[in-house]
Amino acid sequence: MVQSEANNLTSLTSLPTNTTYSVANLKTGINAFVEELKSSLVEQVLSNSRLPIIGDSLNLTSIGQLINFQSAIEQELNRLPSLATAVQLKSALFNALSRLNLIQDLDRNGAININDIGLVESAGRVNFDIQLGKS
Repeated sequence: MVQSEANNLTSLTSLPTNTTYSVANLKTGINAFVEELKSSLVEQVLSNSRLPIIGDSLNLTSIGQLINFQSAIEQELNRLPSLATAVQLKSALFNALSRLNLIQDLDRNGAININDIGLVESAGRVNFDIQLGKS
């Protein structure tokens, strides 16, 4: 399940299992999320007929940023075994997103740290709540 809201990514992905989770499933969720954003970006740029030619380069820049986002997360996930704990997955997400300076202060304590990625495990699923944006 992938959902997005303005600058907030809620339930980045849900992964079915017990104690360990499939890294491949998280990669699939991330890839689906990025593809949805790319498609939305292209649609917004192409539907605005008032944009000058520069709109195409703005779109390419944004898509490039999404690819960087996707690559950074994939790099971190590739360091994990094929089955990882929720804490390992959370740590990989934090490492990638903090390196890109994209994590917001979710717990509003004035510091960006691993606690700014919410983690909820229930019914064989894990959900990560992350507020994205340049910090």
